[in-house]
Amino acid sequence: MEHQQELKEILRELRPQLPIQNPIPFFVHNNPLQYWEKFKFEQGIAASCLLYERAGIQVDRTFVREFEDIVIPVLSAYLDQGMRRWSGQSHFLEQGLWSWFISFVKYSSRQKSKSFYKIKKGLDSLALETLSFDGAEEFICNSLKIRFGPRNYKKKYFYIKSLLFHFKGWSGMVHLLESNPQLFPLQKKKVSLIDWLAILIMVETKLSDSAEDSVVVDLELRHRRQDELNVQIQGIKRREFAFYGSIIRQFKSQLDHLKQLKKTEPLQSPRSFAQVFFCIDDREEALRRILEKVNPQIETFGTVGFFGVDVSIKSMGQLVFQPSCPPVIQPRKKVVETALRETEPLAKTTRNLATAFNHTKLNLLEPLIALFAPIFYLVSLLLRSSHIGFYQRLKNKVLKNPNKSHGLNYEFVPGFFYSAEEKAKIVMDILKSAGLKNNFAPVVVMMAHGASTTNNPFQKSYGCGACSGQSGFPNAKIFCSFANDDQIRELLKEKGYLIPKDTLFLAAHHDTCSDEIMISDKKGMAEVQASIVEQLRLDFKEALKQNTQVRFGRFNIKPTESPLHRSLDWSQPRPEYGHSKVALVVFGPRSLTCGLDLDGRAFLVSYDPATDVDGAELEFVIMNALPVCANINLDYFTSGAFPEAFGSGSKLPMNIVSGIGLMTGSKSDLKIGLARQMVDQHEALRLLAFVCCKKEHLLNTISKSSRLTNLINNEWIHLMRIDPVDFSLEPITQEISKEFSQEFADELV
Repeated sequence: MEHQQELKEILRELRPQLPIQNPIPFFVHNNPLQYWEKFKFEQGIAASCLLYERAGIQVDRTFVREFEDIVIPVLSAYLDQGMRRWSGQSHFLEQGLWSWFISFVKYSSRQKSKSFYKIKKGLDSLALETLSFDGAEEFICNSLKIRFGPRNYKKKYFYIKSLLFHFKGWSGMVHLLESNPQLFPLQKKKVSLIDWLAILIMVETKLSDSAEDSVVVDLELRHRRQDELNVQIQGIKRREFAFYGSIIRQFKSQLDHLKQLKKTEPLQSPRSFAQVFFCIDDREEALRRILEKVNPQIETFGTVGFFGVDVSIKSMGQLVFQPSCPPVIQPRKKVVETALRETEPLAKTTRNLATAFNHTKLNLLEPLIALFAPIFYLVSLLLRSSHIGFYQRLKNKVLKNPNKSHGLNYEFVPGFFYSAEEKAKIVMDILKSAGLKNNFAPVVVMMAHGASTTNNPFQKSYGCGACSGQSGFPNAKIFCSFANDDQIRELLKEKGYLIPKDTLFLAAHHDTCSDEIMISDKKGMAEVQASIVEQLRLDFKEALKQNTQVRFGRFNIKPTESPLHRSLDWSQPRPEYGHSKVALVVFGPRSLTCGLDLDGRAFLVSYDPATDVDGAELEFVIMNALPVCANINLDYFTSGAFPEAFGSGSKLPMNIVSGIGLMTGSKSDLKIGLARQMVDQHEALRLLAFVCCKKEHLLNTISKSSRLTNLINNEWIHLMRIDPVDFSLEPITQEISKEFSQEFADELV
């Protein structure tokens, strides 16, 4: 019993340090440093890099090579989510990973290497109780006792830690799926870190050339790497403060201008031509700025891209529900994507053909499919290469892509409906955070975003972070159905939100990869509204044209290239650069940033401190947006600055394994973090947040979240407050305050 308790204590300490990487269908930006946020930035970065790089820790090469050859295929087969067919061993699935491994080794006739027979012989010598489905823990305890004696906690801890983190990707995935079985894309499997560790110890014990020194530490190499990290971190901080200084000066100039405007009597704002709610995403910053320049009568806002609609969505042709809200929120409702009546026959035919194709792969028709399938794929490839526009129109029409098609609807699953009061609150929260209670335009557009890429396992990382990597279009469409409902408007009227009868809410979608915008149609639209929508389409078209030029210039892409071509190109490892420039987040009214060229670096969150009496709206926008922004920033930061520890390497040799992760080649550790092609133009900078609010509201909001407290107090992100009355700047994080105390002594409070 003592040995079991000791093992549990070791794993209790190691589990939180394992990397966080969701399965591919649910991949969205994760901060791999969440465990280290309780430490100061420099300390946490250095310690995590040493651990993830395994600096100075050497594991027997024979064990590593043979382990990858023998165990990785076994593990990938067990976790498989529909990428291979099963043999007669599938009944062992119900008993867990340890039993699966034992059955594979004992009964498989495919493996004939010497190493394989060593493992098989080792299993034959084990006691029967350790071979049972729940015998992994006893096997580990016996093995550690034989190897290190009954009492040697430090050596046991170091040994287990070395094995788990040598295969940190697989270890992290097993731990994640054990803790969150709902993340299995299709079929839940019984997995546990105990089973995985037992396999590691079994194989390492039998295959290592040296039983006593299979894991050794080179302290000199480790100390040298520590010194290199310290130098690198100081270099990053110097670049950060040079950038922060220029941004603070930009904001200071803008705030001085606002002070002068405040001295004059404010005029009643005329009714806007249209209002557009964009996602806070940094890729929308330039588009908003350009759109306002193309048509100054358009008013823009920034809000979280799930628009307060916390749902899980089952898309057409999919078998499972996927969350479409921030990862920190558990979706309360379920929605099924369906085709509208006029498009249902074609959509149904498409689904039936796809189902028939999948079924024939598992019967006698498979050889015929293998013979003729290349012809169809060749036609598809030729169309993509030479007739991209035609191919895209055909694809949208046949497959009914939810990001592109008007012919889709979203129906709530029975028992998962929003009440009228809940619908009104969702609409009110979004409008209130933007300070919009009246003076609505005739057309209000809820602009969702997503990204269409081809042959890209990182596609979810290009999507909307507030929608867990999905497109936010379904959320936008659901939100608009609420906002256009007369009953909901009456409830909002009681709360002081006066939406005119001639105001129409419309959902739209911006494809950040192909740089296209689609506005959903609304039947029965008034003539005035229809003319506004037509003009909006023209304004969007011109704004997108200029936005593409700005984006391509930013990343040194030839201006003659087509963004649509890049999104459809099978061989394009950089369809877009995602959040490569991210460095800022601004919470406040649009006047703070209107006209400022922030170079596509900023998340822009609309918030009006003038209407926020008790700080509730600040808490809403901070809690929903800042953790997402921090995750995205730190994901790019770590993958770009420390690729050996946190990056996944080049996309080119990657392969999808088991439908859950990525490997280099056919056998390797699971990859974590972002690919090199996604961060090769990223400048590693910690997030600098500007918040325009009352100080007591800000401090109260931060104190309610232990994670935000750690992020800010330990300076994983930097924070500055803008006073909403006199527009003065106040640094909240100590590092910013100390760095700029002299340079901005007369400007900072």
